[in-house]
Amino acid sequence: MKECELCCEMVPAGAFCQLINCRHVYCRICIRKYMELSILGNRVEIPCPGGCPAVIHPNDVTRYLLPNTDLISKYESFSIRMALCRIQDVRWCPAPDCGFAVIVPNGQKCPRIKCQRPGCGREFCFKCRKVWHEGTRTCSKTFEQLKKITENDVSAHPCPRCKTLIVKENDGSCNHMHCTLCGAEFCWLCLKEINDLHYMSPTGCTFWGKKQWSNKKRLLWQIGSLIGSPVVIAATAVISVPLITGMIPFSVGKRVYKRLKNQSKAKRVISTAAAVTTSAIVSPAIAGVAVAIGVPFALGYTYIMVPKALVHDVVDYVQKKKRREVPIADTFHVDGYHGATMSLAPPPEPEPEHRNADGSAPGPSSVTSSDYSEDFSSSSGDDFN
Repeated sequence: MKECELCCEMVPAGAFCQLINCRHVYCRICIRKYMELSILGNRVEIPCPGGCPAVIHPNDVTRYLLPNTDLISKYESFSIRMALCRIQDVRWCPAPDCGFAVIVPNGQKCPRIKCQRPGCGREFCFKCRKVWHEGTRTCSKTFEQLKKITENDVSAHPCPRCKTLIVKENDGSCNHMHCTLCGAEFCWLCLKEINDLHYMSPTGCTFWGKKQWSNKKRLLWQIGSLIGSPVVIAATAVISVPLITGMIPFSVGKRVYKRLKNQSKAKRVISTAAAVTTSAIVSPAIAGVAVAIGVPFALGYTYIMVPKALVHDVVDYVQKKKRREVPIADTFHVDGYHGATMSLAPPPEPEPEHRNADGSAPGPSSVTSSDYSEDFSSSSGDDFN
């Protein structure tokens, strides 16, 4: 009998399984249930339940989910779609229930694509990924129009990379989103791909809020940051030096005293006193190094990022004001909804483009999840047996 790290129950040794990537061992019941919940939650890259950074190998998924073939098929379909979404030249046919992926190496030069699935033949645009449209002014407006439409339903927004609609529960969760198909990390409020410093920068996006700051609030915050940052940073440095100097000996002494709880009282007291004395001598140097590094970093970040965001907001405001002054509106129809694009002049004539005899873009190839099912199944059982 052996204890499982997940359920903390004693399980026979033969009921355990070892993961391929990280070699961690769990009972089959726990790992199967964990995989089922992960796949039902649309997770393709399933992390190890033990908290390590390794991802569960597809062979483990197919091996331990048997005989649940429906869930295995769903996992394979998601895996293939995620792999295809990471290819920049892949576009998915927008026709309902089609599921074909078209690979077009020269899509930017020849954006008109024709789905090669028998019985479909839908033509769509490589750039905006919608049903093919005439003219060149629609693509730049399609994503903005889709964003405006989804603003009426705040629970669904398109991924900025693969344009897949993502649903977010209105349960107070954070605005840092992860697309399970293409792996993009983006902000729910501004719909832009972000890094870990996005919510610390003056973008107007908040980690927990439901909407961005207004332009006025963001402008006041940026100006206030430029004026008040030296005072705030200096005060923080003055407070942090004695705080760090006192907290380090206290935390070290507490940890040493707790670790030696099974030792004699005299040894405990002597060891704790020695640790506190040593840390008290070292802590001023640590505090000085922290301040010496932190103050220039904070000042540099403030006076680089804040002016950059301020200029961006001013330019964005001017562009929006110009767009509102455009008097002519041309209506169009994009994939089932109506919108309007503003234009001052008729769209320019499109440049001649090299096309195949049937009018499709040269060189595309189409794939769907069924094309890879046989290869996926054969490789999943032979690689790590």
